[in-house]
Amino acid sequence: MSKGCIQGSTCGTVLWNIILDELLDAQLPAGCHIQVFADDVLLVVMAASGGELESAANLALHHILEWWKSVKLMFGPTKTKLIALTPKAKTASINIDGHRLSFVPEANLLGVILDD
Repeated sequence: MSKGCIQGSTCGTVLWNIILDELLDAQLPAGCHIQVFADDVLLVVMAASGGELESAANLALHHILEWWKSVKLMFGPTKTKLIALTPKAKTASINIDGHRLSFVPEANLLGVILDD
């Protein structure tokens, strides 16, 4: 292991918060908002149409991925979940780092199940 922080370590949470603070200040497209709890990052995207949602989400994810790489973190696209809260949102093609993300009918966020 060349770098990292043991999960559950005393300083792990503080170090993670210091790193993520920069992400919370990132300039994202209109309608995009980031929320963080521990090591979970939630991107909320609101738009008037499926096309606007697709554009805003893909641009926001591009900015997030660039930040992710700049702090030398690895991104796991298979762990990324999309949930559409409107039928129009399901038509959006959302991609990150060459991986097309697919919508799921429900996602568990901090013990709360969100469903479409």
